[in-house]
Amino acid sequence: MQDAIQQKFDGYVFAPVADATGCQYFKLLKATGKPVVNINSPMCGNKDYTKGTVGFVAMQTTSFFQQHAENAFKSCTSACEVLAVGGYTGSDLFTRWETAIKAAAKKYPKVTVVVDQAGSFDPGAALQVTQDALRAHPNISVAISSWDDMTRGIEQGVTSSGKKPGKDVRIYSVGGTRQGLASVAKGTWNGTTVLLPYEESQYGVVQLGRYFATKKTSPGFTYLAKAQVVVDGTNSIFITASNVSKFAAEY
Repeated sequence: MQDAIQQKFDGYVFAPVADATGCQYFKLLKATGKPVVNINSPMCGNKDYTKGTVGFVAMQTTSFFQQHAENAFKSCTSACEVLAVGGYTGSDLFTRWETAIKAAAKKYPKVTVVVDQAGSFDPGAALQVTQDALRAHPNISVAISSWDDMTRGIEQGVTSSGKKPGKDVRIYSVGGTRQGLASVAKGTWNGTTVLLPYEESQYGVVQLGRYFATKKTSPGFTYLAKAQVVVDGTNSIFITASNVSKFAAEY
């Protein structure tokens, strides 16, 4: 960060990975008097936009994860038990994930989240969590994950437990990766919710360029669910077997 400041750039596109440290770094950047666009993750205790930035572009907010969880939970037309596998324990991202799951579960009384654990974005860890979960709760019928790599482990865990992924256990992921799209098309996953890392950076740069050209900021939350690649393709962040052919994986 100090190196970036010493370079005396005309502006910054800032992607914090943690709320508190991100806020500290933002204050250092703000003190330079140069414009700062916030992408990727919120900071300074805010749910999305931080006052003083040129704009905020992201996807993985609490509201995004809640939409993902609700999309999975609405498949429960009768009482169902759910396995949830998130990222790193103690991270701000995991906290947003946990908050979202609890909020979504309150809206769907037929849902009981029986296992809610971290998978550290590791398919091996997710495999172990899934196997343990299905041994303890053999009636689990829905599994949700916050990243496609972990979901590979969930699928393996379902299969090794003698169940059919996508049928006996409905699987909903986050990522929209090539692997994720292939699994949705194959029917072993019921859906993957897209992330758009390239558009996230692109829109952030555009907001900074707009400020340079007009001195106008873009206050509020630029939510990439409305990005052109989504609108012109699936018109939804939820990729299913019915629309998977309309979305091209970016990674």
